[in-house]
Amino acid sequence: MANKSMPLDIGLRLDVLDNEGIWNTGVIVDVAHDDENDDDLVEIKYDGWGDEFNEWVAVSVDRLAPLHMFTIVKKCWAKLTKWPWWPAFVVLRAPTKRGAIDALDSETKVYVEFFDSFEEDKRSRCWMQKKSVVSFDDNFEDRASKNIGKNFHKFVEDTQRATASSSPLLFAGAGTLPIEYSSKPPTSLAVQKQRLGDQGWYDSFKAFSDRYRVLYGFEAAKGTAPLQFPVIQRTGDGEIEVPGDDDGNGYADDSEGNEEPEEEEASAGEEDEEEEAVESKQSRR
Repeated sequence: MANKSMPLDIGLRLDVLDNEGIWNTGVIVDVAHDDENDDDLVEIKYDGWGDEFNEWVAVSVDRLAPLHMFTIVKKCWAKLTKWPWWPAFVVLRAPTKRGAIDALDSETKVYVEFFDSFEEDKRSRCWMQKKSVVSFDDNFEDRASKNIGKNFHKFVEDTQRATASSSPLLFAGAGTLPIEYSSKPPTSLAVQKQRLGDQGWYDSFKAFSDRYRVLYGFEAAKGTAPLQFPVIQRTGDGEIEVPGDDDGNGYADDSEGNEEPEEEEASAGEEDEEEEAVESKQSRR
């Protein structure tokens, strides 16, 4: 464990702030301690990015947050070339400053996790053009009624039971800036920490990571009762509602764009359906 109070263990899922000022999702793959600076370190693998983009992050620099405290996950339908619309989950990244807004405004891909397996390590995940991802309620009856393989209807049903948001998938403009953050940034990390208090902040890392399984439908797939988590809800502005006063936080300036590293396996339960997913891999700016 990297810290006695903050449960930053290997395998923990969380939000991580990249160098462009954009909140992404990722997972801790290693932990260490910087003896020279007396600081705990975690190695982050960004979701959808190859291992070459892994990054060591010092706990003290305030670039880590509980899973989906700033990013947003929504149920959706996603379509790879030559394959039908499939139930999935889309992750929407969150900007913290003006340069990050511009980066998302110019980015047309979103990170998608297909519900094509009941096992976490066998699900297909990839970056996709946003035109190939639509709201889960969009033309639901027609898409859900298709007879595509023996597990398709179960995948659809368990996506319905998943606790990820079912709100419309809307963007502010031609890029992938979520409509939730089009007029106001997410509440700052400092304010969230203050609202939750030290112990509440530390505890929320494990609690939010644990809820990955119910957000993405794994617990529904097993038929188990939903886990209970702290009542911390996202408001219509894309914020997390926790006790405390509203802040007047605005976007900061500077920073530039973002990119999409190479996608992970993209099969949606089938083989060779990678044309949409295998877009050009861009280097991190």
